[in-house]
Amino acid sequence: KEFIKYNLKDAELTFRVTEKMLPNLHEFTKIIGQPVQDICRMTFGQFVEGFLSRNIQQFKELLPNRPSYNSISERTLDSYEGAFVYQPSPGLYENIVVFDFRSLYPTIITSHNICPSTLTLDYKNSYETPEIEVNGRKIKHYFTSKHEGFIPIILKELLTRRNRIKEIIKKKGKDAVLDARQYSLKILANSFYGYLGFPGSRWYSLECAQSITAYARYYMQE
Repeated sequence: KEFIKYNLKDAELTFRVTEKMLPNLHEFTKIIGQPVQDICRMTFGQFVEGFLSRNIQQFKELLPNRPSYNSISERTLDSYEGAFVYQPSPGLYENIVVFDFRSLYPTIITSHNICPSTLTLDYKNSYETPEIEVNGRKIKHYFTSKHEGFIPIILKELLTRRNRIKEIIKKKGKDAVLDARQYSLKILANSFYGYLGFPGSRWYSLECAQSITAYARYYMQE
């Protein structure tokens, strides 16, 4: 009898967790185009790669090969400066104001056309990054303004779709399906930066990852 009660509780908890997670898993299944049994085991980076692989054909871009073990090992040796973190002075504060950039990294990518396909040496017709320190020297990266990269185009669409859904939720009220949809779009959009800097990704770009955090530090400190 004790074993039966224990088993029943396990089943109940699993069911309750599933009720919470299933709407999100269904939305990711539709967006990424993979079966739910794979979606529930995938990392956020794999979500991005799956989504890009599914949509890359429309941009007439080739799907890069997966990096070899040696390539990944070499990439992991390269590091870069991350986000700016303000160190507060300890104490008791009053009249605190919260200021938040909405979708900071995705917005930086779309605003400055940051993409492996737009990286250029032509500094005249491009977006110029703030200075980036690499191995003791200052460098800048440039992203062309002549044409839009496939990652900024895809990200704009994701952000627009999410904003549209949030407006519908505001008008109609709480909706589990729509909430799961906007959440999955948010998670996917916010994962692009990490994916570009991940050594195991097909579209790995150290220059893009360096540039995104450099812009973020600049805007935070400004």
